[in-house]
Amino acid sequence: MTPFHTLLKQYRKEANISLGELANKINVRGEKDQPKTKITVSTLSRWENGISTPQRNFHTRCILLHMAKILNLSLEKCNHLLEVADRNPLSEAEQMSFYLERSSAKAVLPTIQLTANLQTFIEELLNHFDNSFLAPVLLLSQFDFISIIDTLFSYAAARYPERCIHLTLPHALEDPQSYFLELGQRCNLSKPVHNASEFENQFSDKIRNALIPHYFLLISRFEKISRNKAQELGGILRSLNEQFLSSLYILICGGQKLEELKLLNGEHSLLNYAKSYHWPELTQEDVIASSDCPDLVSQEVANNLLEISGGHPSLLKICLDWYQQNPDSLGEFTQRLSKEPLIYEWFAPFINNKQLLAQWLEKPKIASYPVYLTNKLLRDLYWRGLLIKTGNEIHWRCEAIRLAGQFIMGHK
Repeated sequence: MTPFHTLLKQYRKEANISLGELANKINVRGEKDQPKTKITVSTLSRWENGISTPQRNFHTRCILLHMAKILNLSLEKCNHLLEVADRNPLSEAEQMSFYLERSSAKAVLPTIQLTANLQTFIEELLNHFDNSFLAPVLLLSQFDFISIIDTLFSYAAARYPERCIHLTLPHALEDPQSYFLELGQRCNLSKPVHNASEFENQFSDKIRNALIPHYFLLISRFEKISRNKAQELGGILRSLNEQFLSSLYILICGGQKLEELKLLNGEHSLLNYAKSYHWPELTQEDVIASSDCPDLVSQEVANNLLEISGGHPSLLKICLDWYQQNPDSLGEFTQRLSKEPLIYEWFAPFINNKQLLAQWLEKPKIASYPVYLTNKLLRDLYWRGLLIKTGNEIHWRCEAIRLAGQFIMGHK
C-alpha cells in the first residue's frame, strides 16, 4: 500500500498547490466549519516527509476531509487517502457533503444550437398569434436555458419590429413598492409605479396609446420569483389579456410555478385558458450539432449518448466531453455518470423522502402520467429534470440518475 506521505505529496503536486497555500485554505475552511480545525505548514511538511502521521481524532479527520476537497480529489481518492492514514472511509452523510461540495461548480449547460427541428418548433410557437383568439402562450421547460429566451426574442423581434418587450422578472426584490418600480422601469413605463394596480394601469395606457397595432410581450425568469409574486403577476397578465385580446401577444417562459398557475386549481387557475407548449426533448440532430467535433459523432453514437444521458442537457454535455476525449470508453458512461456530483446535488432536496423514493427507484417506470401530477414530490422531481414523460408514462430520465438515486437513498 502506498504510504500516506507519498500519496499526500502526489495529490498536492497534481493540484499544483504549495504547502503554504494548502495550510491557509484548510484554516480558512476551518474558521467557517470547525473553529478548532487548524494546521500549520510545518505539520503538513512533517506529514509529507513521513516524519509524523495524522493523529486519530475528530479535528484531524476534519482537516483530512478539508484537504481532500481543496485538492479536488475524487471520492475514490479521498477514501484511499483516509485508508492509508488509518481512518474509516467516508460515511453516508460525509459522502453526501463531499458530493455537494464538489458540485458547487455546476456543469455549464451547452448553448442551444438552432437545428431545423428547433426552427420549426419556434415558428409553430409564434404562429399561434396568427389566430383570432389570442390566449397567452406558456412555454414550459425543465431546463433554464438563457439561449432559448434570446433565440425566441430574436425571432419575435423579426416578426414584430419595434413592438417587442422582453420583461426579465426581478427576483431579489420582495418589497412590493421596489418590485413594481423595477418592473415599470424594465417595461419603459412613462411614470414610476409602486404597486400592482399602478403597474397594470400604466401598462394598459402604454398599449392603448401606442400607434402600432400589436405588442409582443416575452416574459422570462418566471421561476425565479416567489409563488406569491407569481400569483400576483398571473392576475395582472390575465386582466391585460382580457383588455387587449387582439393587440397584446403574451409569451411566458417558465416551469413548475408557471404550470401551477394553469393547472393547480383547475378552472379557478389564473392562467387556465392559456395555451401550453413544452420545449422539445433533444434529438439526434441536436446532439451532433452540440458536439465540438460533429464529424466524430455518428448517428448511432448520438443515439447512444441520448440514451445514456436521458437527453438531460447537462449530462449530455458531460458525455460529449468524455466521448471526445476517449471514444472507446462509451460503454462505461452509465456507471461513470451515476457518480457525477451534479446528480447528487439534484437529489439533495429529497433526502427526507428516502422511503418513498427507494420504492420508486426500484424500477425505471414510476407511474402513469395524467394531465397534471397531483403528487407534489413527483412534480418536484419532474421539474428538476430527474423524470421524463414518454407517452402516458413517467419514468427516471436515465439509468445513471436511477443508480445515483439508489446509492443516495441507501437502496443499494
